[in-house]
Amino acid sequence: KHATLSNNSTLGSDLASDKEYFCPTPENTTCSLYNESLTVSIILYIVFITGIVLATFGNLVLITSIAHFKQLHTPTNVLTLSMAVADFLIGIFIMPVKLIQTMDKCLDVGVHTCMAVVFCYTAITSISLTHLIFLSVDRYYAVCYPLHYSTKITLGRAWVFAAISWICSICYTALLFYVEFTFLFNDKTFVHTVQKKKKKKRFTERQNKATITIGMVIGTFFLFIGQYYMLNFLSVFIHVSVLVLNIAEYLVLFNFALNPLIYGLFYPWFRKGFKFIITCKIFKSESSLTQLL
Repeated sequence: KHATLSNNSTLGSDLASDKEYFCPTPENTTCSLYNESLTVSIILYIVFITGIVLATFGNLVLITSIAHFKQLHTPTNVLTLSMAVADFLIGIFIMPVKLIQTMDKCLDVGVHTCMAVVFCYTAITSISLTHLIFLSVDRYYAVCYPLHYSTKITLGRAWVFAAISWICSICYTALLFYVEFTFLFNDKTFVHTVQKKKKKKRFTERQNKATITIGMVIGTFFLFIGQYYMLNFLSVFIHVSVLVLNIAEYLVLFNFALNPLIYGLFYPWFRKGFKFIITCKIFKSESSLTQLL
């Protein structure tokens, strides 16, 4: 019995130390120092709620559209669907917790909740990154080898890519937590865009538009993620205020809310699917056979 109590005490101590490592608390400060003004609080609420709505509702529309309409069942959209699920989880689970932590600096969410949020946040960010790598490969074959694209990149392989992204990212994050290693992004994604001559085929036009759209998604991802890790790297050598680091982290979160806006801007089928969903036409028989392209 004494050994059991000792083990439980050690486990609790380890969790507390892990929480302090992954969720450090400010030193020599009091909660009152972090109280925001009413104006700032209202602005933060509006910004966060907007991001949560975009990340949840926007990605839910994207998921529903691709899953429902059979014409959208392509390798590119399979990867897009899988990544949208990850973005949706960020919006429905991580962003609300971050909102609560931002608005109430005195709130202690507890060791387990803190660790769970950090783990999920890191894992889902890694999942998005690996999906972007596979999407880059997909676009590379579609643009550079259009004649071999349908044989090289199939629906089955796209699902395998998606599964690899989820499994490897979760295992990788678990390993990071185990060894307390904080640098996540050691991979580099190259997006190959090749300018081609004009063709009259609608298939080629759709492929080019898809390449531009995926390029925008990849660009915004690395723009928002890059500035956060650059600031964290610089903070080792120079003083970077907590406010600046917090804003950088919030921008990373809002990256997950921007993807539906990008798809809505470049993909007409996304806008058509949105209309079908809000008008409840997807519940009609054979609506899945609707031509959106």
